[in-house]
Parts: sequence; C-alpha cells; structure tokens
Amino acid sequence: MVSIKIKDAKLFVLSEISKQYPWLTEKITLNHRKPRLSSKDFKDLSLEHQNFLSNNWYDIFKLTQKEWKVRYIDENYQHQKIDCELCGQKDLDSISVIENIHNGIKLKVGSTCIKKFIDIENNSIEDRKKYEKAKKEKEKILLNKEYCETNVNGILQLINDFNAVSKDKSIILNNLLQNEYNKVNRIIDEDYNQQLTIAKNKINIKKIECVFSFIKDFMNKLNIYLKDCKEKEWGIKPEIAVWCHNSNNTQLIQSLQNFGEINIYTVDKIYEPNYLKNTVLKFKELFELNNIILNSNNSDSFNITLKNRMDISLKVNTVNFIELKKDYLFENNTDINLNKLLNISTIIKSSYFNVVNTLLQSKEFNRLFKIFFEDTGINELAFLNKNDNMIYTVNYKKFIQFVKYFIFENKITNFQINQIINFVKSNAIKYNKTDYAEHLLLYNIKLNKKESVKNYIH
Repeated sequence: MVSIKIKDAKLFVLSEISKQYPWLTEKITLNHRKPRLSSKDFKDLSLEHQNFLSNNWYDIFKLTQKEWKVRYIDENYQHQKIDCELCGQKDLDSISVIENIHNGIKLKVGSTCIKKFIDIENNSIEDRKKYEKAKKEKEKILLNKEYCETNVNGILQLINDFNAVSKDKSIILNNLLQNEYNKVNRIIDEDYNQQLTIAKNKINIKKIECVFSFIKDFMNKLNIYLKDCKEKEWGIKPEIAVWCHNSNNTQLIQSLQNFGEINIYTVDKIYEPNYLKNTVLKFKELFELNNIILNSNNSDSFNITLKNRMDISLKVNTVNFIELKKDYLFENNTDINLNKLLNISTIIKSSYFNVVNTLLQSKEFNRLFKIFFEDTGINELAFLNKNDNMIYTVNYKKFIQFVKYFIFENKITNFQINQIINFVKSNAIKYNKTDYAEHLLLYNIKLNKKESVKNYIH
C-alpha cells in the first residue's frame, strides 16, 4: 500500500512527469484541498494501478525530484513572514528557492523541508554543507562591513559609488583615470575586501581609512574630469559615451580614452544624433565663407542652398560631410571642393524641375528636346524628341544625379550638354504619344489632349 504526503504530492503535481500519469494526478488532487494520496485513495485505484504504484512510486518520485534545482538560499534578513510552499510551515527565517528546469515554476521551501528531497540538484548533504559555510561567511562579512562603517563613516556608500563607475555607460575614462581606477580597485580588493574575511577584532582600521582616502581622491578627480567633458567643446559628453558603449565600437572607445576628448581622428566616427546636429552648427562660418546657406538640420542630414543657385536645394549626408571637412574643425581649412560636396549630396525633389528648366535654357538641348511630363511621385521624367516626335522617358532621380555636377557651374558647356543628351538617349524608354498616355494610366494619371508643357507637367 502506498500513501503520498502533501509535500511529495505537490512537488509531483507541479512537475512535468505528472502529465504522464493523469490517473494519479486526478486521484491526489480530486476532492483534496491540498494534494495527497491517503490509504483510502489508494484502495479506490484499480488493481493494475495499485500494483504499478506499489512497485514504481519510488522511481517516479526520484524522477520528479530530478526536474527541480535549488536556485539559491534566501536568508530572509528582512525577517518577512514567509511560508513553505510545500509543507505550509509558517514564518520561516531561512528558505531555499527551487525551480523546475522544464516549466520554470518556482517554490519557496523551508530549510528543514528541503532536506527531505535529496535528489533535487544542488541539494545533497555536501551541497548543504557548502551552503551553510557560505551563509556563515556572508554573515561575518556583513558584520565586518557594519564595523568598518562605524569606524570609517561613509566607506560603504563610497565603495558603491566607485564600483558604479565601471558600469556607467555615460562615462568614458581617459587612460590616466582608467589606470588610477584599476589601481584603486586593486587596493580595495587587497586592503578592504580581505579585511572583511578575517575576525572583527583583527581588522586594521588604518587600512580601511587608507582605502577611503584613495577612493575619495579618485572620485574628486573623476568629478573634475566629468565636468570638463560636459563643458569642453570636444569633451566626451554623457550622451556620446552612451552611444559609443551601445555601439560596441571598442576601437573608437580606445581612441577616445587615449586623448580624453574628441579630435580629428574620432570626430567623424561618432553618429549620436545630438552630436551630429551640434557638429553641423560648428560649420556655420565655413558655410558663410563659401556662400552656402544652411536651411535645415536633421542630424543625419542637412539641407543647403548655394547663393549662386538659390532655386536648387541640396540634402547633404552629415557623417560624410564631417569626414570631408573635419580639417576645418581642427585646422581651420576653409576651402570646399564643389564636386566633393556634390558627391555626398542629393538634390531634393522639390528642386528637380528647376534643374530641368535650367537645361531647357540651353539652345543645344532645347533644339532637340522639350519637356513633356515630369512627376517625382512616380520618379519619371519625359522629353519630347523634336526630330522623331517620340517620348523619351528616364528615371528622374538618376537623371538628376547625373546632371547635378553641371548645374552649379556658371555656364554649361556644349560638350556637357551633349553628354546629357547622350545620357537621355542611352537610358530612355521610348513611346509614341498614344502609348505613353496609356502607360501613365497605369499610375492613374490622365494627360490633357492639348499639347502644352504647362498642362502636361503633373
């Protein structure tokens, strides 16, 4: 005859193995406020199940225990009222937290109760001896910390503040401070942590005072450095440090540590949005010297117009521009190469037609082509070839990208116009007017019958 106690039954029911024996789970939970199997319950089972359980319950329960693992011992230092979730004993001072490795269920179990479950992982007699030893060591360290704090007021908080430095993503220490941090860290380990492990009456308070002094000196230097980081023009500000840490760019962080600030070697390697936006503003005088007007600044890009072509706006990649002109930031080189600027820029869509209209002023271009249709929404530009009366359509964006290198010059040469004409001929899809009208209907665009540039521009 088999009877199953409440705590054994509950551990079984909460385990995955119980799903393999639904008849047993039902019997120990049905009509019971707490799961268990009494002698009467056992007799109510079929003879087959009685025989099976009599011969196999020991092995089933061993497998049940092996699903569980002791995760940690809670010493309950705050003296909360904690009850054992297996046997129900109340107001425990010391508990173990066990977790089922298959379904993640956790239970708080009394230190006496847990000793009954020898096959739970990390719960052997040897393991419990280790726990007890570790517990006593923790208690001694806590008492020693209290003793040190009593004699050197503020030592605990100062050590916590010091330890937080290495975890603070808003800080990148320069090499000098990093070396000092490592030195103080060793002193804490050798002259403070070691003192906590010995008997209280043997603690050398002078060593503790010395540790306090070293940490205090470091923290003062750190505060001065952090203030400089915020106030210096090229200081490593908190948001920049956070971005660098989150990007996991160890090479960049090492470079910043070497110099303790941003310089010509790192200025174009940081893509933090506020930093990019503020760096663009540092080019204000450079823009003025080169007849450039800054219209808007969106961190990753900014929009400009050149004073000699106010009808055309450029969108400039911020990172690429900083890389191009970082010498201005540190060496005051005020020259801007127009072609290099155009390489990292795109003409914004609202300026596309102004570019095309400039070409139409050329007699050479106008002799062959006139604009027939343009729409940035479908990215299409169409010219009417006056010689063959065919519609030549090109990718609007690609066309603008090709001609942008000519459009800012004082005068577009005939050679350049021929290059543009050849680009249109080589890249165009040709339609007659009827077919082109049908092509536009695919985009729900209907052309007016009257052949007028004004009416055909969409």
